[in-house]
Amino acid sequence: ANMLKTGKYADWEIINIFINLVVAGGETPALVCCKTLAAMIANPEVMAKAVKEIDNVVGDGDLEMEHIADLEYLDCCIKEGLRRYAPATVVGRSVKEPVTLCGYEVPAGSSLHVNIHAV
Repeated sequence: ANMLKTGKYADWEIINIFINLVVAGGETPALVCCKTLAAMIANPEVMAKAVKEIDNVVGDGDLEMEHIADLEYLDCCIKEGLRRYAPATVVGRSVKEPVTLCGYEVPAGSSLHVNIHAV
């Protein structure tokens, strides 16, 4: 909405940004899920433990929202997948004011980027 209000962007620019956000917002989490599931399948002990937990918590019925809090092992698997296959691998920020980070002077106007995988 703010982009429209500024009048600085052409319709095609806004459309392209929107398409990019929709694709990235759906494709990236799906890729993390696929890689996490593939890693679980590659480790039969992990997969068996996750399946057993689901069977114990959910039983023969459908997965419901109230089950989610009790799926602790599966939650750990998901968090490990997000750690290993982080959907956003680089986070960037612009420096507005000069700052000292770990003894290094960073001038205003600089761009700082953190590689999530390196962290």
